[in-house]
Amino acid sequence: MRDLLGSLDTKAKVLPILAVLAFFISLSASSSSTVNGEVTSCSHFDVFALGVAVICLVGGALLGWYAVRPRNPDDRSVRPWHAVLGIALVLVSVVHAVRAFGIIGGPCN
Repeated sequence: MRDLLGSLDTKAKVLPILAVLAFFISLSASSSSTVNGEVTSCSHFDVFALGVAVICLVGGALLGWYAVRPRNPDDRSVRPWHAVLGIALVLVSVVHAVRAFGIIGGPCN
């Protein structure tokens, strides 16, 4: 299973870069309606931010799980760096999910 998932250290380097990159790259759609110059409705959706949110959520959860699981029955050590990175990625995924639906950082605010 380890070969199927690839190197944990590679994911630990790529996922934070992707999470930061998603703040600068956008693939979004917006629509707004105006009546007499007043905005009556506005919607915004960022597909890239939602995709990165899902990737960061899954990747962060896997990193956290791999950080605390024993590698063999005698080994109970925890890899704190991977655990902290996993928690940070899960929190960033929430921010990206909120951004994806335009709740924060969208043109409708």
